[in-house]
Amino acid sequence: MPPRNRGRRRPAASLVAAAVQVIGAAGDGDTADALLAQADAALAAAPGAATPDALALLDAYASRLYQCGQLDEALRIRTEEQLPVYERLGDVRSLLVCRAKIALTLLARGRADERAQANTLLCLALAAARHLRLSEAGEIEQILQQAGMDCDGAI
Repeated sequence: MPPRNRGRRRPAASLVAAAVQVIGAAGDGDTADALLAQADAALAAAPGAATPDALALLDAYASRLYQCGQLDEALRIRTEEQLPVYERLGDVRSLLVCRAKIALTLLARGRADERAQANTLLCLALAAARHLRLSEAGEIEQILQQAGMDCDGAI
C-alpha cells in the first residue's frame, strides 16, 4: 500500500517532536524525556542545529522542560534558540506563538520585575495575531485578562 502523504515528507525533528507530545500526553514522561535527550544530542552534533526543521523539536523540548518546572532552561531555549530563528525567517505566526510562550514562562517564574516584559511580549503577540486574524488572538486576550494586564501603553 502506498504511503498516505506521498510526496510530502515531514522532517525527522518534527516526527520526534510529535512522538514526544503523544508519549508525554500518555503519561510516560520518562520515555518522552529520553527521546528528547537523544534528539537534542543529535541536533547539537549536527551543524546548523537551529534550522526550521529543528524548531519543532526545540519547541517540544522547551515545553517538556516547562512542564517539569525547569523554567530557566525552557526560557533560554525559547529566547536564545527559537526566537532568533523565527525573526530571521520572518515567520510571524511562529514568532507570536513563541513570544506568548516566553511571556507565559516569565509569568510562571513569578518575578515581579518580569511582568512588564511578559506584558510587552503578549501585546506584541496579540497585535500580530489580530493583524493576521488568527484564533490565537482570543487566547492571548484571555492570558492578558487572567494576568491582570492590558496593552494600553505596553508596546
